[in-house]
Amino acid sequence: MDLSRLRPGQLASIKHLDGPLLICAGAGSGKTFTLTQRITWALLPGSGTNGSSFLNSIDEALVITFTNKAAGEIKDRIRAALRAEGMMTEALKVDGAWISTIHGMCSRILREHALEADLDPAFELAMGADCQMARTEACACVLEEVKETDDNAYQALFAGFRTTQALEDSIGRLLDEVSYQTDGFASLDRGPDPAQASDVVRKVLAACEATIACGTDKNRATAQALADALNDLIAKNHVTPETLLDALNAVNSNGLRGGKAVELKDAVSEAKALLQLSAASEMLDELIDLAQRTEEKYRAILHARAQLDTSDLIRTTLRLFKQNPALARTYTERFKLIMVDEFQDTSQLQIDLIEFITGADKHNLCTVGDSQQSIYRFQGADVEVYLRHKRDMLSDAVGARIEQLDDNFRSHADVLALVRRICGQKGYFSEEFLDLKAAGPGKTWLSSDSRIEMALTRCTSAEAGARCEAAHIARRFAALRQAGHKARDMVVLMGSTTASDIYAQALRDEGLPCIVAGGSKFFEAPWVDLCQRLVNVLANPYDSESLLMVLTSELLPVSSDDLLFLATYHNEVTGDAVRQNPAVGLLRADRAPFIASELLDHATDVLKRAWQSLGSQRPRDVFMQVILESGWLACLEKQGAEGQAIAADILKFARLIEEESYANGFDMARVARALEHRRTLSSEKPGALTIEGSDAVRIMTVHASKGLEFPIVAIANCYTTRTTGERPYMLTDQGKIALTLPPSDLKAPKLPEELADATTPFEATNQLEFLQLIRKIDTDRKYAERKRLFYVAATRASDAVIVCLKHKLKKDGSPQEYKQVERDLLNGLFPGEADFPLESGTFEYGESEPGVFTCLTAAEDDAAGTQVAPVQTDAQADTQANTRADTQAGTQTGTDSHTDTNAQPDTTIHTEANARTSVSACLSAHADEAALPSDDSFEHHRIALPELESKTALVTYPLDDRSDFFSYTSLAAGATHAQTDEATSGVTISDVANTNIVGTTADAAKTSTVSTAATPVKTDPADVTPAETVSAYIADIKNEQLPGSIATGRHQVEDDATAFGSAVHQTCEWLALQPVLPSSDELAAAIKRFSLLWHVSDVPRVHTAVSNWLNSSLCKQAFSFPQHSPEVPFTILVGNEVLEGEIDLLCTGTHPRKTKGHAASADDCAFIVDYKTGGSPLETPEQLSAKHLLQAQCYAYAALQNGFSHVEAHFIRLEQLSDSGEPQTISYSFDRSNLSELERLILAARKAAQQAITQTITAQQD
Repeated sequence: MDLSRLRPGQLASIKHLDGPLLICAGAGSGKTFTLTQRITWALLPGSGTNGSSFLNSIDEALVITFTNKAAGEIKDRIRAALRAEGMMTEALKVDGAWISTIHGMCSRILREHALEADLDPAFELAMGADCQMARTEACACVLEEVKETDDNAYQALFAGFRTTQALEDSIGRLLDEVSYQTDGFASLDRGPDPAQASDVVRKVLAACEATIACGTDKNRATAQALADALNDLIAKNHVTPETLLDALNAVNSNGLRGGKAVELKDAVSEAKALLQLSAASEMLDELIDLAQRTEEKYRAILHARAQLDTSDLIRTTLRLFKQNPALARTYTERFKLIMVDEFQDTSQLQIDLIEFITGADKHNLCTVGDSQQSIYRFQGADVEVYLRHKRDMLSDAVGARIEQLDDNFRSHADVLALVRRICGQKGYFSEEFLDLKAAGPGKTWLSSDSRIEMALTRCTSAEAGARCEAAHIARRFAALRQAGHKARDMVVLMGSTTASDIYAQALRDEGLPCIVAGGSKFFEAPWVDLCQRLVNVLANPYDSESLLMVLTSELLPVSSDDLLFLATYHNEVTGDAVRQNPAVGLLRADRAPFIASELLDHATDVLKRAWQSLGSQRPRDVFMQVILESGWLACLEKQGAEGQAIAADILKFARLIEEESYANGFDMARVARALEHRRTLSSEKPGALTIEGSDAVRIMTVHASKGLEFPIVAIANCYTTRTTGERPYMLTDQGKIALTLPPSDLKAPKLPEELADATTPFEATNQLEFLQLIRKIDTDRKYAERKRLFYVAATRASDAVIVCLKHKLKKDGSPQEYKQVERDLLNGLFPGEADFPLESGTFEYGESEPGVFTCLTAAEDDAAGTQVAPVQTDAQADTQANTRADTQAGTQTGTDSHTDTNAQPDTTIHTEANARTSVSACLSAHADEAALPSDDSFEHHRIALPELESKTALVTYPLDDRSDFFSYTSLAAGATHAQTDEATSGVTISDVANTNIVGTTADAAKTSTVSTAATPVKTDPADVTPAETVSAYIADIKNEQLPGSIATGRHQVEDDATAFGSAVHQTCEWLALQPVLPSSDELAAAIKRFSLLWHVSDVPRVHTAVSNWLNSSLCKQAFSFPQHSPEVPFTILVGNEVLEGEIDLLCTGTHPRKTKGHAASADDCAFIVDYKTGGSPLETPEQLSAKHLLQAQCYAYAALQNGFSHVEAHFIRLEQLSDSGEPQTISYSFDRSNLSELERLILAARKAAQQAITQTITAQQD
């Protein structure tokens, strides 16, 4: 075995076998290589005493890894090393060696000793969705039992949480924290005893007396009044938390200022908080009790299924050893080497089990870890536990040898210098910084630019900042690809993938293929939702919503005329066209007098064959039959890496179907329900296919990148943490869980200065300090983990790093305070400066070549998708211009292959050859997570599709001639013409309405009546060109986001304006149909459902828009009407043509108030609401009045013609708020006296629109 090329730290780690060893392995330091060489060396002669081998067999080594993938890699390396040394017998033993995760080790031990552990030897490991669903079931059962009792138990707890879901979440969080601790619920520590009212009143009285003695007259009067009230309570022996709180709340403590009065104010504030916390102690008792009952029910559910979850697996093994010390000793004596990798990511429960196996002296233990890379706190890993373990290993009692692996074999010296400059600052890490040295020249760097860049995006909104930052990353990556780097060399690492869609789209816009790997957004992907819809259709053909999704997707696409045909029944007797469920049309054999398109015939044949297969084939096979016959996989195959990523998710979904089938009797309907339930409860990772030649940029979380390396890394969104306010507040410390449950409305004072340096919550002397310390220390630890997260992200890079930071500006344009890692970046790269530079330039970071600093400014337009160029130096601008020119030239000459992002979706039916190619590609691909089944069920049931002789064409008999139908949308293009025509006659369109604009001025609280006299921009109709009119109309439609067609919403994956507007409109429609106002949880679920339906990833934005509607005074006014109908369609005769449209919300019945100039009576008023999303805050009242007037007139004409005598039309801008917080509203009123003039104006606009379109077409032809 050649040891000559090893570094000193590696060599010492490999050769030190007889005694405990602590290895501190930095990022990229070759720790996996060191571990494998250590085992190989231990099996070679000369590693032990007297020339013998230290290990007689590999079975005497126990290696515990963090993941199954790492265990497999170590096995492969050990096997190869043993073969190289000629140790074939030992190499054959590797597959059965004790090399696994800690859960794999426990499973093996428990299966060997199942009877002693009182287990079924065939037990299964429950993970992920199975555990979540079992716990949800257990919690629901317990809460239902509680609600059925009549003894008012848990009344305080239910009152303390607004919703049942919030309570369930709190129970789940508590159970998670308990599961990581060896002692379970016994590890809970509630801190100091609740304060007694008598103690609190004495402290407040002392502060009152001090203020009375030396305060101002006003302060003395306040203090005397409070003291009198408190002494009165004492005299009446009526000092209780409730009476004391009443007395304290009666004091106007805001008026206490200066001197001793401040001390009294603080004493009152502290007293209130202590009393509230004391009152909440009963609530905490009840929460713990419910959590224990839920845990018992949960364990019973798993036991009935012969299942163990991961924590129970470890705890059962530990309990087995404690109950059978002799059995534990056999394992201690069996293993001469025990090595644990990634020790910084272990929990206290895992460490206790490991130390039980190693024995008290830990003689055979070797742990490998790096506190700088501990980033799994959310999974129970506690870096404080690792630091205690290090101190224990280095103590005199153990006396472990310590070795540092500080040679980095991954990264270029420039990358490590950047890491050193930022992470090596004093106080960045709690331990001394492990400084890494570059062990080699790095990989191949093909660009002439600096390897290090810092890009700062200043923005006024998070979305605008994300779009601007994403566009910059995409441009940099495109330039690097032009320089010769492959797309697969590049990765965007993020703290979370919440905004990954924005970054992915920016990359695709630059022609870079992109896949999102890692994260837990599997069920949020639109193609996974489509798979669920397909299963729903297979289970129930009459699920019309799911059927429409399937038929308007890339799976089985049909035309709009096909959809109209499916949803229409032609009555042969009366000749009427009647609406029907599309499934009826799909299943109908006789389609006369229509001739269906080949696309529709294909979709029908595929679905009918699938329905006929139900009952004779497994649900997974039926699902895959549709996927294969549809040609979807063939389409995905053409899309390169992105298509492969989608295919991986589809195959993973097929595997989930198989899993649910076994638990649900292979019944498709039950499987569909189980999958719907699963997607609401679990967080699944995306599927993954490993296929050679995949060349795509990856977007992933920093956590998913752990253990990987990439030549070029862009880092974003991993610098700060937010306080979520989730209750109860918990903090694991010193093997205990500090726990408190304050009321949701508690206003806790600041932490006393004397406790500012406290490191444990158990230094608190009362419940308030206990709460304050939990919050403070938890915030500090989250910040510390963000520091480590940045370190891990930066050390993934071998060649180059782009550090991307967004910073939100105040309303006046000044920068906000830099927080957490943002501040560390500033201090490290620009020491002594209060802010980053305002212009692009360079910076020094310790290497010969300076880093590049890029300053970007995100304009408001970025939120709507407009790309904004960065603030650049001239040299940077020239470089990027040349890069773009080269890229375009390369594309035109065919020197590089780019994805055409503007291409239309492939909706052709694939032929037999194509289908076979797709299937063979999928079967030959190595599936890492979503593997195809090994049986030949797919091949057996595949049905070849005939090759089409001609291009698909639809031949139908029209239901009706619609040439005389028009809508407001078609009128808008001619609005300018109509206004100019009317201006010459002395009457403007704007005259026929009374208009109010609310909230569009600085004084938004006032309602200002705006003049309705319209002033045309151009008075001569000849000066107004059709192109200008159409362009203005298109811009208006883009600016105010209107819902689009079903097909458009389904086909577009991007978060465009149409999809966002549709999600908001459909949520508002759902709200209007509810008999009572839904709860916050129900509303959130609906918003998430509709956002997913329309492929909108920015769910918080939808939630904000809907909340603005619900909180508006207009909403309260609308819902005060007896009838409020959403999405009301209308058709009305105007002259000889028909105006058609749809009203967002029509409210009718008794008018709740008198309208100016109109004595309203029952049922004679139409109250119309139209929702508007998007828009610009810069639009003036006059512009808004003119903007929506024509639409209001169309609505008013339709309502007045249908018998209403008065119409109010209100256009509410859900995303444009006034200073009072109300959405801006534009209101119009009409009555029957306006009818004739409305008709004339609408017809004039119709004529102008037709002329505009005709002139535009003529101009284009010319």
